[in-house]
Amino acid sequence: MPKTQFTFIAVLLAAASLMGSLAQADSKPNAPATASDKQAAGPEKAAAAPAANSDRQYDPKGRFSIVLPKDWVEGRQEGHYQSPDNTGYTESLTTGIKKDSSIGPTAYLDKAIPSMQKRIPEFKEIERWELKIDDKPAVGMIYTFKVLTQDCKNVLYVVSQGDQHAFMTFSTLTESFDEWKDQFQKSAVTFRFTRPGDPPPPKPKPPVVPDEVPDPNAPKDSSQILLTLRGHAGSVDGVKYSPDGKQLASFSQDKTIRLWDSATGKSIDYLPGHRAQITGIDFSPDGTQLASGSVDEKVYLWDAKSGELQTKLEGARGFIFGVAYSPDGKTLASWGNDIEIQLWDLAQKKPLRKVGSYRIANINSVKFHPDGKSLAAVALDPQIDQMKLWDVASGKEVRAWKTDGMVNGMAFSPDGKMLAGVEKNGLTFWNSATGEVIRQIPLKYARLVAFSPDGKRVATASSVDIRIFDVASSKEVLALTGHSATIHGLSFSPDGTRLASASYDKKIKIWNVKTE
Repeated sequence: MPKTQFTFIAVLLAAASLMGSLAQADSKPNAPATASDKQAAGPEKAAAAPAANSDRQYDPKGRFSIVLPKDWVEGRQEGHYQSPDNTGYTESLTTGIKKDSSIGPTAYLDKAIPSMQKRIPEFKEIERWELKIDDKPAVGMIYTFKVLTQDCKNVLYVVSQGDQHAFMTFSTLTESFDEWKDQFQKSAVTFRFTRPGDPPPPKPKPPVVPDEVPDPNAPKDSSQILLTLRGHAGSVDGVKYSPDGKQLASFSQDKTIRLWDSATGKSIDYLPGHRAQITGIDFSPDGTQLASGSVDEKVYLWDAKSGELQTKLEGARGFIFGVAYSPDGKTLASWGNDIEIQLWDLAQKKPLRKVGSYRIANINSVKFHPDGKSLAAVALDPQIDQMKLWDVASGKEVRAWKTDGMVNGMAFSPDGKMLAGVEKNGLTFWNSATGEVIRQIPLKYARLVAFSPDGKRVATASSVDIRIFDVASSKEVLALTGHSATIHGLSFSPDGTRLASASYDKKIKIWNVKTE
């Protein structure tokens, strides 16, 4: 098993054990505060810039910058990170807040040690030191333990503020620990507390995209190409027109979102923040907000005009595979590595209800019906190929029908009467009220579908080619070529005259798709 996999197992077990130990510490009799708790001393605290709209960030020198919220909230955050030089070394960071009486960090840690000894295999404390973090008493500890056949080391920090105690732990294999010990210990000085009025730091600069080297084997650009947008440092996995058509939003495997002027193709904003691959975006119906989901298990809400992060929706479970606004803009759906679809109340910024119930936790695609009363969803289940419609208000199944293999992409027609989906042998149109097949268009390797705003045309993508069909006649009206790698996203402009496509070739193309 590779080192990174062993580290990940160690991370999960150690984090779970640590959380349990610190939770048990809360229920034990209070230990008296020690003199060291009352007069914690340590090296001078280094300056650290606060993190922007984030509970943690990875700075260019390879240190973690931890910022606790102004109002501490009991809970925890976890992450799994790779070294900045991409050598394959990985580490884990777990942070959390626990409430207890007003004792210092040393006494709080002493209360947790007996439980840690019971829960963590071959736990052994190696070293402990005292310091101040953001002028608050803190204690650091190094301990060893074993996971499977691997020897592991952790460094743990506890810092106290009144009756609340924050902790931060790094996990890694022993063989990697000595090399990174200095980095771990330096990280303590950036484990800081925000204060009202702290100015936000400047937004990180976007990655520099090198000049393109022409590929002699690349397909010749179609004459319909109006603009080619470059700026992402990785595969562009999706693209979306704003409701007024003036902006385009795109997301990439470089873990960023970009906003573009759709008329000129100029990049107008850069939205960093997610800690892992972004999997979906959607504009609110009024165009003022943009939602994004990621495998970092976070749903973010952004101001679509300023690019500022407005809200993090807390409570999602598992990787997020996509997000979608309801037609009235009051509700957001998110889905992914879960057996249910999560609906969010956007006024309260809280989970609203769960919808659906699937055999396996792998929901692939979700679309709201244009009337907002139901939504369609498919899951990647090799045993059950079904399209299901769910009632938004009750969460109950409305209807379901068998599909010809897995559905890779789907969309409602603008009037809601049809649902189109890409099945094993092509593009199928169903009656959304009955599930009956209306017509089929044979296609090979298609994986995306998008209706034009008037519902008269539908676009699909097969690898590097885009094909547009007349819905009524099933005849192909346009064939577009120009991308040199797999196409991952399609979006019609609100007036239906343009189509945006996103590709693994790191480019976005805007096409002229007028057919009259």
